[in-house]
Amino acid sequence: MLSYYNHCQVLINSLSLSLNVSCCDGWEKAENEVVEMKEKLEAADDKNRVLEDRVVHGTSPSIDIDLMGDFLVL
Repeated sequence: MLSYYNHCQVLINSLSLSLNVSCCDGWEKAENEVVEMKEKLEAADDKNRVLEDRVVHGTSPSIDIDLMGDFLVL
């Protein structure tokens, strides 16, 4: 089973590959969208790692559910 991090990497790689297949029209826009999505994924991954660390160390985290673009972060 893939971890959250692996799922993020698969998504980033598939987005990169799909952009390579597309023609050059709108390349800059698509590239900016991928960069934005990657930043959101990395922010979500960082936040989830902090929460996982809190759970592992037995602290009782207050979990806020934020909607970052299209990604739900716990």
